This record gives sequence, structure tokens and C-alpha cells, in this order.
Amino acid sequence: MNKKKSKMNKTTNRVVSTLLLGSGGFILLLLFLILPGFLWAKTTPSTVKVEINYGEVKEASTIDVPWESGMTVLDALMHVSNVSTHPVGSYVFVVAIDSVEGKRGVMAWYYEVNGKHPKELAITNKVKAGDTITWLYTKDVCSATVDGKK
Repeated sequence: MNKKKSKMNKTTNRVVSTLLLGSGGFILLLLFLILPGFLWAKTTPSTVKVEINYGEVKEASTIDVPWESGMTVLDALMHVSNVSTHPVGSYVFVVAIDSVEGKRGVMAWYYEVNGKHPKELAITNKVKAGDTITWLYTKDVCSATVDGKK
């Protein structure tokens, strides 16, 4: 009976070991497949931050916008605010954000991406996930240059 019990225990141990190793292997495989995607999702931003500084007119706001491939600075702004634009020649200016309207030659809307003043129009400047766009209502230094009037 001891031999039979011993043989049975060996067989049971093999089955259990196979199941555990098989399950462990399966669990490890799942971890290798799922974990990198999970970590990537946690470390790769999928939003664009839009900050709007209305100057002294009203309180500033900051809103995260879901990032989309091909999104421009103007697209991101339009996701969070009511925006009015005005074309002048080949330029398209943002003239009002949430009813805060620029005053030609006095106040205007300008933007930065990640703290830098871009040399591109908001309507064509594409953003990347994780970018921070800051809109500033500040002194108009551009109207005279665009019109050719000084």
C-alpha cells in the first residue's frame, strides 16, 4: 500500500507541478503581454493642457483636452472655449475667447506652447500629447505689423 500511495503522491505532485508551472507560465505570459501596455498607458500622456489667462478681466482656467492626432493649437482651444477668429490676409487671429475680446492696437490674444512663443499660427501649429498651451490676453504688439501700419 505504501508503494501505491507513494506512486500516487508522485503522480499527484507531477500533475500539481505541471498545473502550477503551466498556470505560472500562463500568468507570466499575461504579465509580459499586459504590463508593458499598462505601464505605457500610465507614462504616455493622452491629453493636452489648455491654460487661458484672461488678464485682469476674469479668473484664469486650466483644462485637459483629450489629444487627437493632427490636433492644432486652435482645435484644442475650441474644445474648451467659445472662440472668435478673424482672417487678415494669410493670417487667422483669435480675436475673442469666452467673450473676452481683443481691442485692436490695445489688447490681443497670444499663445505659447510649453512656455515658448511659436513662430506659427494657431490654426496650423500641431500639438503633441502632453503639450501645455497657454493663451494670454495681453498688450497687442502685432496688429500694426500685420496691417503695415505703425
